[in-house]
Amino acid sequence: MKTKGLMPVIEKKDKAVSPIIATILLVAITVILASTLYLALTGFFTTSTSSTPTVGINAKNITSSSTFTYTITISNPSSSSIAWSSTSWIVTVGSSSYTLPWTAATSDWTLAAPTGTAIAGSTITMSGQSGSFVSGGDVLTLTISTPSGGWPVTNSIISTLAFNLVGSNGGQMGTTSL
Repeated sequence: MKTKGLMPVIEKKDKAVSPIIATILLVAITVILASTLYLALTGFFTTSTSSTPTVGINAKNITSSSTFTYTITISNPSSSSIAWSSTSWIVTVGSSSYTLPWTAATSDWTLAAPTGTAIAGSTITMSGQSGSFVSGGDVLTLTISTPSGGWPVTNSIISTLAFNLVGSNGGQMGTTSL
């Protein structure tokens, strides 16, 4: 490189990158940076790929003297196509669990508690859903009727309850306890 005074003089043998190559390099760097940023951020926005939908459940004890009654409020279903008829409830009373199957004739879930169980002789019924599909805001009522001879358990055992909504594939959608 020659200088003319303090200023360098570019000779023909000194070459710079052509404008076309410079443009290609800038585009390639931009694409690489954008794809890296996209891959880094997609981890924050991915949705669950679980095959079992989820449902929020909140329970409240509104027991009267003759029956045990609870309201169960459904919130935030992850799918709008969960049919009530394809679900069952598992109600745990103390240390015993009871599966309430869907009863198509009455559109609710009912189970006559078998003899030898903590609530033998009683009937457990879950009812009150609106529509055919699970939707947020549905309030269901669980009633455990008092058997004619009375329960062989104390209120403290009955008040220990857990509710599980289970899908037709056996996957648990939501659970809550009192």
